[in-house]
Amino acid sequence: IDQEGVWLVVAAIQSTAEYLGPVEVETFPDALIDFSDSGVTPNRPDCDTGLPWREITLGGAVPAFGDFPNAEGTRMIPETAKCNSGRSLTRRTTHVYPVRLDAKSNQERINIQWQLSGLTQTIAEASACADVDSLPGLGLIQASLNATRPAIAQKRYAEAQELLEQIARDAKFNSNNFSGCPIEANYTGNFMSRGLVGAFTIWDRFLHPDEGTGWEIYTVPSDLEVFD
Repeated sequence: IDQEGVWLVVAAIQSTAEYLGPVEVETFPDALIDFSDSGVTPNRPDCDTGLPWREITLGGAVPAFGDFPNAEGTRMIPETAKCNSGRSLTRRTTHVYPVRLDAKSNQERINIQWQLSGLTQTIAEASACADVDSLPGLGLIQASLNATRPAIAQKRYAEAQELLEQIARDAKFNSNNFSGCPIEANYTGNFMSRGLVGAFTIWDRFLHPDEGTGWEIYTVPSDLEVFD
């Protein structure tokens, strides 16, 4: 679909495996995509192109496949966590990904607010089964999220990025917090993915949005690395 600067490719991948942690998804070969009418001929849109044609991969659970739902329901949410990559992170067993190209500055702010809202909703959802009395994980995640909002509002983007990465650490290194939750909920992977994707959003869309900033490629912190 090519209309008003938005270009989408949609596909679905399902697995019956159960996961604890973020799931890396390999998308279809680039050779299968025709970019001839996308405005980025002859190459696929990468992070070293201008923001109007920089891609965001979206994903979400598919109720028809019996997936454990995201807090956002069927709404597609950002999944991109690494520049110049056909890969993304998902927290569930089904991954549906359109490639969305959008450079409207206000839309970027709406996107990050959606991401923070999703974290808030997921914290509330996980609190029903997490060990919130004796283990610190969910409380740490909430504290990092509480500090992220004013950092973004005050344009302290580097700090916001670090706080979102800390959310991923809070989940990874306190995974026992979620031992009482259904494994298919995958809250460890859920919060890790959301934290890393949020950190990428801040890096790519706010810290390095234009040519003048040097188009730096975001690198997932080594202690959170989930890519080959």
